[in-house]
Amino acid sequence: MTQELEIYRAKDGVTAQELREVLKYGENLIGPDYLNRMKEIGLSGDVSFVAELEGGVYLISYYLFAVERKASATSTKDIPSVKEYMKRIEPLFEGSKPIRLPMANSFWATASIKEQIG
Repeated sequence: MTQELEIYRAKDGVTAQELREVLKYGENLIGPDYLNRMKEIGLSGDVSFVAELEGGVYLISYYLFAVERKASATSTKDIPSVKEYMKRIEPLFEGSKPIRLPMANSFWATASIKEQIG
């Protein structure tokens, strides 16, 4: 299993509530399409958190891959529902670059997940 954290800082002026509303919109819009995408790239699960830290708003996402992230044959922007969602969320992060962190000390999570799902 491969675990990864991805962190984006929202642009100044974006509120945590605004970001949560856009995430909920996306969840309802892209659900089935995203499940197909997860299967294609080997993503077993993900969860996102909105955090307010020292005056900034951050989107923190955790990804769990069965082995490693697989390359996709298509861009996410080729999926109509995802393209529509990106129109709403990208402006909140204008100019932000993601920070991607491999997980450290994940022995407990990995063992627990393997025990739960086999």
